[in-house]
Amino acid sequence: SSQVAVDIVDPGCVVCMQSYRNQKQSGFFDRYFTVANLYAIPTPEGGYKFANSKLISDYIDSLVQVIKKQLQENRQGNNLDELLRVPSKILDRLYSGSKDNRNYIDFFNYSYDPEAALSELDSWSKEFGLSKTQRKKISEQVKQQLSKHEEKTAYDQEIKILVEEKIKAKGIPVEIYDQKKHNGLFKI
Repeated sequence: SSQVAVDIVDPGCVVCMQSYRNQKQSGFFDRYFTVANLYAIPTPEGGYKFANSKLISDYIDSLVQVIKKQLQENRQGNNLDELLRVPSKILDRLYSGSKDNRNYIDFFNYSYDPEAALSELDSWSKEFGLSKTQRKKISEQVKQQLSKHEEKTAYDQEIKILVEEKIKAKGIPVEIYDQKKHNGLFKI
């Protein structure tokens, strides 16, 4: 039985990406069942430090809600194992994947407008086995959230309290394992 670790990352953060890659390369994910909490770093002006971080966080949160609903309704089907892995697969591709010799994170941070970002995430979800209905529901939720960006979701409020009040993070990323908080880049 592996131990549990918690990573708090911003989907657009390059240090978070490097930290993730270091964890992956060092075998950390084999030793620790790692739960990622996505936190889009806010700016004083009311936006976010990285262009599509909030969209990616909302997307993965909506995806988790779709999975929870399916579990609650006991509609497991054959693909439950696959479904449960989709959020991790998306984060892994974002942080480890590339196309045209560019890291995906660069596309999300510098090239993609929200529509292109959503389209990319949707194509990954399709590839990872999500149905058209599930993907449509997630896209609608994310678009709705984007349209009312002043309002915070329950997830936004939970993660803000976790990061700012409970963990008192000095910066992102934060890794918690072996009952200790580790700030910044995970070193191999």
